[in-house]
Amino acid sequence: MIYSAKGVCGKCGHDFVLLIAKGSTCRIFRCDTCGQEHEIFSDMIMQIIDGSVKCNCGGVLRKDAPARCPTCYSANVTEGEAMIMHG
Repeated sequence: MIYSAKGVCGKCGHDFVLLIAKGSTCRIFRCDTCGQEHEIFSDMIMQIIDGSVKCNCGGVLRKDAPARCPTCYSANVTEGEAMIMHG
């Protein structure tokens, strides 16, 4: 299950939407460089765990990469309550 939540950057104040995964068929992985979120389904998770899946920016997708502001790329992000549930 994927949820959307409001994110607020503590550095520049930008409001944006974060994706949060709950469940076993899909996970959210973030780029360790730019913070772009990628929905990854179970058949690709092993490729990501070994670090072989790259983001368009050249960074590596990681489960533990922090959410980043899409404007200034700061990791100083506050995650709000889940807003919308996606099937």
